[in-house]
Amino acid sequence: MPRAVRAPRSILAAALLSLVLSAPAYAREFPPLTGDVVDAAGVLAADSKARIAAWTADFQRETGYRLVVATLPSLNGEGITPVARRLSTEWGIANGVILLEAPNEMWVRIEVGTGLKDRLPDVICGVLLRNDILPPLRAQQLDLAMESGSVAIMRRLGWTGEAAGALQPPPRDRYLFGIRIPHWLAVLFDFAVAGFVLIVKGGGLPKGRSEIVYTYETTPTGLRRTDPGHEDEFIPFVDGKKKKRGESRKRHKGNRKRKRRPKSGASGHW
Repeated sequence: MPRAVRAPRSILAAALLSLVLSAPAYAREFPPLTGDVVDAAGVLAADSKARIAAWTADFQRETGYRLVVATLPSLNGEGITPVARRLSTEWGIANGVILLEAPNEMWVRIEVGTGLKDRLPDVICGVLLRNDILPPLRAQQLDLAMESGSVAIMRRLGWTGEAAGALQPPPRDRYLFGIRIPHWLAVLFDFAVAGFVLIVKGGGLPKGRSEIVYTYETTPTGLRRTDPGHEDEFIPFVDGKKKKRGESRKRHKGNRKRKRRPKSGASGHW
């Protein structure tokens, strides 16, 4: 009976290692960075791409930052966050932002380079997505979404140029807990919330107020009131000495949690 021939373990290990190392390159091949607008999915109109390219060129001249608007035909089963991060690394967008759209999977992401994380934290990116990018995408207005998103990002980073010829979004509905709210009802709700906040912050409706002023003098051991008839009132210092400003802060400084580093963008699905 013929015996089975086993391959040496070193050959199997080398083959497995070559497959692992070649997997990322085989799984994803990004389009080249040919300009500030890379429409690999072919979903943007020519005039819209020309407008965005003109704005981003002026933005880079004014601020020194770069904005790249890109679309991909597919994410190949991956999440948009790892794809956007690898794309940013491959293109070398460290001091800039990538506005990436994957229309096939209906995902969009603002990927911020390492040099702009403090200027565009994840909270701000989420606000820009919800206000300027996702509403046009939900209305199937891809050109408008990329234009309004580009302008909003550049404005946030200090661009003062004019967005000539930009598409104007119509009055749009808003969403609350996933429920569509008409524009007029959303405006009415905003006024109601603003009025409630003003009443709460102001302590209710305006009322007449009286102000009482007490006078004290500082002594080595505390504060003594100097108002007539109240000279016996005395407020001692803790441990017989006045606390120095910032002393309690220094004492508890070691117990504070480390400040979290800002994240590098935000994603949205429409």
